[in-house]
Amino acid sequence: MKKIFFILSPFLFFGSMFGQDANRSPVAIVTKVVQVVDFKIEENNWKKANIGQTLTTGNEVKTGQRSLAIVKFIDNSILRIRENSSVILFANRVENAMLKNTEIKNGRLNFKISEQENDEFRFTTPTMVASIRGTSGFFDVDAEGNTVLFVNEGSVEVRGTQGNQQTNTVGAGNYTEVTNVGNVEVKEGGEELQSQFNQSNKTRTRQIIIKSPQGDIVIEYLDDELD
Repeated sequence: MKKIFFILSPFLFFGSMFGQDANRSPVAIVTKVVQVVDFKIEENNWKKANIGQTLTTGNEVKTGQRSLAIVKFIDNSILRIRENSSVILFANRVENAMLKNTEIKNGRLNFKISEQENDEFRFTTPTMVASIRGTSGFFDVDAEGNTVLFVNEGSVEVRGTQGNQQTNTVGAGNYTEVTNVGNVEVKEGGEELQSQFNQSNKTRTRQIIIKSPQGDIVIEYLDDELD
């Protein structure tokens, strides 16, 4: 029986796509798409993101309800952009180093960042800047920009960007919540946040199959158990 799939298997081959000019060369690729995932280049119109879509500096990616995008950088760092989230990717080459910055406008993002050596990987939100060399965890940014960062392994240096603009290091198993006050207080994550990380690291989906004269239409969406 002929089937029409809206969601394909993950694009496993990344390849060597990086050139000397990071402003024109791809810095990441979309390896999985579930439901509604769109991207745009700066102020251009939104376009549907498909598996294998290359992303360059300035590209924004957003997900809809029960949706997910997995983005893989050229250094094999991986972002899992959860539902109802929006992020902007930036990259800039300075001499022999690659400076990468992911701006999280809102939503939840699970990350696994490869060891950076001479490179630098940053995350920014409306209330914090986080510098990462190699670690995993997740960010949760609400509509007001308040940010929760949980670190699963490694450590992350965090600076508040508003108010007191405190700086602190968040180690494995700990978290911080930064608001517009700018305090960076490190607390133990406990079982609840560890469980949230484990859930955000999953990609469990369900399928709806719609029969049509042209074949079966398969629609994939995130499992509610991830919420």
